Amino acid sequence: MKVAYIKQIDVDKRWKFHKLVDVQLKDNNSIIINTRKIKNKTCIIINRIINKYNIKKVVISKDLRENTKLLESIESIKIVKKRDILIYYIYEMIEYILKIQHIDFYNAEVFVLVNEFSKINVENINLLAAEVKVLNIVTSNLRNFKKYEEEVFKKTGININVTNNKKRGLANARIIVNIDFSEDQLENYNINTNSIIINIKHSIINHKKTFARVNINSIDIDFNDMDEFYSNFDALEVCQVMDKKLPKINGLIGERGIIDESELC
Repeated sequence: MKVAYIKQIDVDKRWKFHKLVDVQLKDNNSIIINTRKIKNKTCIIINRIINKYNIKKVVISKDLRENTKLLESIESIKIVKKRDILIYYIYEMIEYILKIQHIDFYNAEVFVLVNEFSKINVENINLLAAEVKVLNIVTSNLRNFKKYEEEVFKKTGININVTNNKKRGLANARIIVNIDFSEDQLENYNINTNSIIINIKHSIINHKKTFARVNINSIDIDFNDMDEFYSNFDALEVCQVMDKKLPKINGLIGERGIIDESELC
């Protein structure tokens, strides 16, 4: 896989006519694209470079993450996004919480909020169903997930509870994995105010404080063994493109940063 790392660099003002973009070969599989300032011309040059080197994945530095001009100029499917990666680490996040709560997986009850009946979503649900004591799915896609519920029971004997009861479906939930519900959708449900919600597709900011004691929007991982070059990039995104096994989770990240373990008890 060809990877491009895009980062912004500071250039001395004396370099008035310095080129807008500089390319460095990092290794046989990746390049570094250094840029001074994001302009329309800069975006055109960056895209030419991406095409020239047949780049499949693009990792953007933290300081350019909110640059709409740059993000819109690059083919979206090529940009590595943390939110797209979190789906692969649902099990590890639940495991982290249960360890703090001193609860074994096989004694846990987990609620999953999901509408899209996709391969990766079903794989995650299968993994949880085989591990936890009780698995509940809350969805508006009852047609697909009710059928799935029946098929799982016939093949494995595992009971999965599928519902879309907005009043009672999440009233007693303690650990909730929100795969793809938006904040607007969540507000339609009566949610236990002592619940912990792991948000996968959407980062939830609980302005109204009407649901969830803790909202988890990301993870903090051990990045100490990485080269200093990567310090301005998101650790999770770098691990993904390097095909590196997820390092140990140091903590979970919420609305105000790292969540204290006492909040997860």
